[in-house]
Formats: sequence, C-alpha cells, structure tokens
Amino acid sequence: VLDKLDAATLAAVLESKPYRCFPVVDDGRLAGVVMRTEMESAVKEKREPCLLSVTTVRPSQTIRQCQALLIESPAGLVVITDVANEGRPLGVVTLHDLLRAQAAISERE
Repeated sequence: VLDKLDAATLAAVLESKPYRCFPVVDDGRLAGVVMRTEMESAVKEKREPCLLSVTTVRPSQTIRQCQALLIESPAGLVVITDVANEGRPLGVVTLHDLLRAQAAISERE
C-alpha cells in the first residue's frame, strides 16, 4: 500500500517490489490503485501517477463472493477494507489468489 506518490517513493517501490499494482491511501483511506506501468511513466515524465478506481470488499465476504468483482476489476484485484476505520485497506485479493483457492478446492474434492 502506498501513502506517498512522490518520485523517490515510486522509484524505491519499483526497485524493491515486483507487484503489478498497488493500492493507494490518502489520509488513511483508500484512494485508488496505481499500476506499475503508470508508476514507471510517472517517474520518467516527472509527474504524479494517475489512479484507477478500485473495487472493495469486506472481510466477511467469501472468495466466491469476490469472484465476479475480481474478474470485472480493471486492475485484477479487489481491496479488503475495514468498515470500522472508514475504508482503511486490510489486504488485497488478486486473480492469482482466486485461482489458487479454486485449485485447492479441486484438490480436496
């Protein structure tokens, strides 16, 4: 989760993290998601990156309930948010997580 979008922070994250996209918070609240390619362009062009809207789910929702939201998400992820703390991100669920969950179910059956 990124809470700063300055060039130094973006460059450090790009160097140290392999992820394709990152949730962004502003004042502790989820503001959107930024794609790695957009971060790279923003650093190169010396500008702030553009954020995508992000789909959120609550911790009580199952992976099955997240499935359609994940498939429709432009970023290929949903962010789990905390109701009590006004949408503070708790974690993410990706399409890879969905595939792993489905594979685990198949193996048990």
